[in-house]
Amino acid sequence: MVGQLCLSRECADDLVDLLNAEDLKSRLSYGRLT
Repeated sequence: MVGQLCLSRECADDLVDLLNAEDLKSRLSYGRLT
């Protein structure tokens, strides 16, 4: 759904930042796997 609404590069960058943030959170909660 979000992909259909956000086709601009700026929005894509925002989505990537959001995914990276979620990924970092999950890694930190896992025990800092680098």
